[in-house]
Amino acid sequence: MSLAAIAFAAALAQACALPVGLTPLKGDWVGTLTYRDFSSERQVVLPTTLKASPQCEAVQLDFSFDDGPGKTVTERMQLSIDPQGRSLTLASEDSQDTYQIEAGSRLEPAGALALTMTGRGTENDKGVEVREALTLTPTLMVLRRETRPSGGEFKMRHEYRLTLKVPGN
Repeated sequence: MSLAAIAFAAALAQACALPVGLTPLKGDWVGTLTYRDFSSERQVVLPTTLKASPQCEAVQLDFSFDDGPGKTVTERMQLSIDPQGRSLTLASEDSQDTYQIEAGSRLEPAGALALTMTGRGTENDKGVEVREALTLTPTLMVLRRETRPSGGEFKMRHEYRLTLKVPGN
């Protein structure tokens, strides 16, 4: 490889670096998705896997849920944090939500973060306030979403709780 090609590759890698704190979010993860069933208000727990693939300035999240015999559900999202660390965006095929990162959240270059974000969203075709919390260490990811109608109390909508899959297990 020529020196120019090496320099170009290095510049491209630097331009496409992941935001601070997201570096451990790669590889295969396993755990659960817990969600609130709207019809019964009960919590449902599903076995869940995640393949996290770093992209240029974002991480592609490919979730797979076991929702009963012969019923596997998949979901793809892109997670990104703006370069100043002020907002986080979760984008899927049919939506894109950007949340403001609250003061006191922690982004560490060593690969740990604890973020609390707030924003607006829709639930059952009605506007709601949204609070997202993301905790990430090199071996644990917890992404929790709570919602509330105007003037109401926050209730858990869903929570992913995943651990990094160790090769060979």
